[in-house]
Amino acid sequence: MAELEVAKHTKKVWQAATSTKHGAWHKARELLLEMAVIVFAVSISIWFHSMGEHRHEQAQVKAFLLGLKEDLAGDVKQLSIAKHEYQGFDANFSVLAKLDPAAPPPADFDERYLLAGANMSFNPMLSRYQGFQSSGRLTNIENPELLNRIVNLYQFVLPTVRTSEGRWRTRHDKLRDYLELDYDLVTGADLRYQRITAPMGKRLLERSVAFPQLYQRFDTYASEAAAIVKAIDAEYPAR
Repeated sequence: MAELEVAKHTKKVWQAATSTKHGAWHKARELLLEMAVIVFAVSISIWFHSMGEHRHEQAQVKAFLLGLKEDLAGDVKQLSIAKHEYQGFDANFSVLAKLDPAAPPPADFDERYLLAGANMSFNPMLSRYQGFQSSGRLTNIENPELLNRIVNLYQFVLPTVRTSEGRWRTRHDKLRDYLELDYDLVTGADLRYQRITAPMGKRLLERSVAFPQLYQRFDTYASEAAAIVKAIDAEYPAR
């Protein structure tokens, strides 16, 4: 519609400029009027286009944030499970490290021995965030505090969690390698018991217990995720 108005008034500008019916002052006034109408029509067209584009961007932001809310809720649940698993590993490492090499293996030794080689890792749902970030649309989030929280969670808090898990995994891998050493030759609970209660076995078990920092970083991630979910709820309250 605006394009038609621009075309119509551009034609009038041409007609006024080439007309021989009126004097120079009249022509100038007509030209200025028509040009003002053209500028106004173009401005209105740009404004409507910008408004439409803004509405589209904010619809994308809303879809992203509501989806992110679900992702973070899932992350918090997974963190709770991961924390419980790590605590179970820690308790098992502590029990095995205190076993007396001169005593017979406890009734649940085989189960505990297998659990000593088990692994765990927190795997947050990242595809939605990474897709929105790589498309350059994160800055379309107009709430600066919410944007900062989201970026902080994924760019700073999550890497600290991965660092702590990586350190735990490095120590635990040494225990696993030790338990796997000559595994085919170490058959029967008695021989496995000798290996795990040996000084090296005890040392590796004690070092495999997670540092408190891992749990602190789990809690920080969960707390930040909950704060983001709360902020999203405030941004888009349920009706």
